[in-house]
Amino acid sequence: MPPHTAVPFVTAGVGLYRASYETAVGNVPEFYRHRMSQTAGPGMTMTFTDPTFVFGGGLNVFVTRHIAIRPDVETMIVVRDSSSHVVTAAAVHLAYHFENPASK
Repeated sequence: MPPHTAVPFVTAGVGLYRASYETAVGNVPEFYRHRMSQTAGPGMTMTFTDPTFVFGGGLNVFVTRHIAIRPDVETMIVVRDSSSHVVTAAAVHLAYHFENPASK
């Protein structure tokens, strides 16, 4: 087993965030609504792909030497044209940790 049963972690990164919205739906965030074309007809779907900064953290809770339950929370800051949209996600993962044979 690792030295501790529960091991905290933090994450950070950059990537792309892809979102699709139907033009007729009223609950589109303002970040996307103002970018929808005036010529788009009702019922059309518009897709956006934007750069994203990701920050998060969680806990590896080891149940065996290699297997851990991994709850985490991430905040994604989607940016475009000096505007931003924040998306937060929480998840629980089942993780397998490989062992370095040289560390034994």
